[in-house]
Order: sequence, then C-alpha cells, then structure tokens
Amino acid sequence: MLTFGHGIYVVDKVSFLIMKAFAISASIAIFFLIYWLLPNGKVPPRTVLPVAVLMGLLSELLKYGYILALPRLNFQEVYGPFAISVSLMFWAFLSGLLLLTGAHLSAEWHLSRLET
Repeated sequence: MLTFGHGIYVVDKVSFLIMKAFAISASIAIFFLIYWLLPNGKVPPRTVLPVAVLMGLLSELLKYGYILALPRLNFQEVYGPFAISVSLMFWAFLSGLLLLTGAHLSAEWHLSRLET
C-alpha cells in the first residue's frame, strides 16, 4: 500500500476524513434536491440551502446517535429473529422524521421570507 512516507495511521485518518466530507456533502445535496425539486410550486434555492445543510449535518449526528443507542435498545431480546427488520424499520422511521422536519422548516422559512 502506498503511504507516501507517512505512517498507515495518518493515511487512514486522512482517508476517513475525506470520505466523511464526501458523505456529508452528498447528504446535503440529497436534502437540497428533495426540498427544492419535490414541492408543488416554485421554491427559490436560497431558501432551501440553509435547511438542507442543517438536515445534512443532523442526519450525520442521527446516524452516530443511532449507532450508539442500538446496543441499549435490546432489539434482539425483544424481537428475536426479527430484530434486524425492526431495527431497519426504526431507522427508516427516524430518517423520515428528519426529512419531514426539514421540509417543515424549509416551508416555514420560505413563508417567513415571503411575508417580509
């Protein structure tokens, strides 16, 4: 493996940070496109971008919070062989909740800008 004179630890950390930056920017772009293209009406991109950035960062925090909370939720004890299905459904519920919260914030932001 090429490390260009640096230790493998440095290369691993740099590659992790680069991949994390791309993941966050991809989630921001996805939220932006959803909030900009899906509404039934014209929404200026300027009103959608701050909410998309906020929701992209919150989705990354939600992902780490879910990873930390998953062992404490004891899905395996409660649901047995269906634990994976239930945990995926719970993750989909939390992601949908985040998506709808961002849509509501985006609509409120747009309506408040129209009133001023």
